[in-house]
Amino acid sequence: MASFVGRSTEIKALINKIQHHKLVVIRGFKGIGKSAIAREVCKHIQQPFYWIDLRNITIADEMLQSLVRVFIQEAIVLDDKKSLLRAICENIVGKGHQILIVFDNAEDLVKDNDCGLFVEILLSLSNLINTNILVTTTVKVPVQKDKIVDFFVKELCFEDAFNLLKSVCPTLTDIEKISAIINLCEGIPLALLLAGGEIGPLDVDEVIYLLSHYRLKILSSECYPKEEQIEPLYKSFLDRLPTALAEKLAVLNYIPGSFDLNEALSVLGPSDDLEKEDTMETFFHRHLISQTTGDRFDIHGILRDCLKEYFKIKDIKG
Repeated sequence: MASFVGRSTEIKALINKIQHHKLVVIRGFKGIGKSAIAREVCKHIQQPFYWIDLRNITIADEMLQSLVRVFIQEAIVLDDKKSLLRAICENIVGKGHQILIVFDNAEDLVKDNDCGLFVEILLSLSNLINTNILVTTTVKVPVQKDKIVDFFVKELCFEDAFNLLKSVCPTLTDIEKISAIINLCEGIPLALLLAGGEIGPLDVDEVIYLLSHYRLKILSSECYPKEEQIEPLYKSFLDRLPTALAEKLAVLNYIPGSFDLNEALSVLGPSDDLEKEDTMETFFHRHLISQTTGDRFDIHGILRDCLKEYFKIKDIKG
């Protein structure tokens, strides 16, 4: 695992939120560095932490069993979920000192029909006198605003992206070529690490060419673990979107480059203006589109690549 680079402002802000709020959720795209930031925060806080990876866990019952293994550490048979949760909470309170519980990769549970139990677990744990809860996820957690604080992670700034790439390729000195790689990787830490890993076996100019023409493929080499390949990560992200929303995003993707609100509404097809504006609002709040300059918006470039690959719109009615 590469050393953590940059994000000093985000780390300080996140630690401050944890110190003042019981339940904090780190949100952002796959590969943006949510888990890495959470790990870095754990190194800086003055309290013990417990890390629970929820990757591929889709049923809240399994989350309860993970909590049992971490905090009770012995076989326990309770058919009633509430009784099991109560036993876990009693064990945590019995520790007598402040702890941080991190739930990493929670997006599959948020999308599950059993999301109610997941939310109940989070709220029950955050209500304990000696806990702080930190969650990482790509999607919004449906909890009342007064009980949760969202912390959205954006792409790396140029300086941090530059330093991360240099940490992987210390011999890389051409500023213009470094800038080209950073722009093609769009400040995504995982993409920068993968691209940097190709430099050596491949010439820098070859890497820039491949990123320019075959970005998804070079960032999804089978020599990397699947959880570190960009294409399946973003495909999984798209798969979690409601079908109607994904299809509308694919239609919007037919606009080359950035667009303003009127241009977006004109291609979204038959429906009243209010519904179209609601769709755009949803895109924005789900961070599927971002504001570039002034009144213009754009879809994340790598997300555009995935939309072109997986969504073929044959007929767009305007």
